[in-house]
Amino acid sequence: MITQKQKRVIYGQLISSFEKEVDIPLASLALFFNSKHISYSEFGYKKIKPFLNSLEFLSLKTKENKGHKDEFVVIHDFDVDHKEEEKMKSKKDHKKVKLALTEHDRNKIYSAFLSEFDEGTPIPLSQVNATLMSLGYSYKEYKHTKLAQFLLDINPTIRIEKRNNIQYMMLLKLVKKEMTNKKFTIKDMVISSMFTVLITVGAFIKIPVPVCPFTLQFFFTTMAGLILGAKRGAISCALYAILGLIGLPLFAEGGGIWYLAKPTFGYIIGFIIGSYVTGKLAERKGWDKPLLIFVASFIGLLIVYACGMVYYYVIGNYIADSPIGIWALFLYCFLLAVPGDFVLCVLSALTTKRIRKALGGRI
Repeated sequence: MITQKQKRVIYGQLISSFEKEVDIPLASLALFFNSKHISYSEFGYKKIKPFLNSLEFLSLKTKENKGHKDEFVVIHDFDVDHKEEEKMKSKKDHKKVKLALTEHDRNKIYSAFLSEFDEGTPIPLSQVNATLMSLGYSYKEYKHTKLAQFLLDINPTIRIEKRNNIQYMMLLKLVKKEMTNKKFTIKDMVISSMFTVLITVGAFIKIPVPVCPFTLQFFFTTMAGLILGAKRGAISCALYAILGLIGLPLFAEGGGIWYLAKPTFGYIIGFIIGSYVTGKLAERKGWDKPLLIFVASFIGLLIVYACGMVYYYVIGNYIADSPIGIWALFLYCFLLAVPGDFVLCVLSALTTKRIRKALGGRI
């Protein structure tokens, strides 16, 4: 027995491929059902004609052509929702059950929209409704009385326009990008790994300046947060730390789990946290200006040095038996070392916007 929901799905698929009130050869319809993996035997019918007769929105007709009888099918309007509402009214409690969209429903419907409709192109709501029905959804079953309200509930950034008394839906390009960024894809893994390589290379590029030479490692950890965003930037730095701890010679003095007992390992921990915070700040609306990017980078810098100094003090005084005072720690681990990284904050602020523009935004 075919249910009303199954009828709605079939109806949506039909009107998305055929015109209503037009003669459709029965053979063409049979081929269409076969391509959609719709089998009348699954619904308890031995032949296709009884199955078609069970669908209220279809009618069969025969035409004679040169002594032969050709069979056709005609698609009519079909208000499934009205029929279901009539059934619900017949219940004793006379209550209308209204469903609420789940996050799974929203993602499923919006993904179907992205695969079927072009972004920025006005789509008539009648066509949108046919797509919904082919997915098994009817907006009248949910807490909405209008299709436009239902679409905005799916994604608030969907745009509804009215032209010549006809409503259209438009998908914005920004929405697709935001949705795809929610999941960590193979592309994310590849890009994060690329920045892990840059961070590794940066550790061995030393800039010879007086008093305290510095490397480009902080520059690449900061750029990871600014270009990739908080999550992927932090993953790039974390991957660098993990690979070094398992034995790969990625750190300045080699690698291995013993590096945890080294006082300077706190800076590597700071890279992970600093990259995340820098990326999180740079993702905020309006933080794409060089001055604010510099502020985000500088805050990340302070986090790196704070983690490094605390870790250095604890390891040096309580584990490695090489005590160091607060003033000496502040002098050698911050004052003498920070000027070079401060310059890297300025450099990252000047280059980030140009890199984003060249890449069309964050990667």
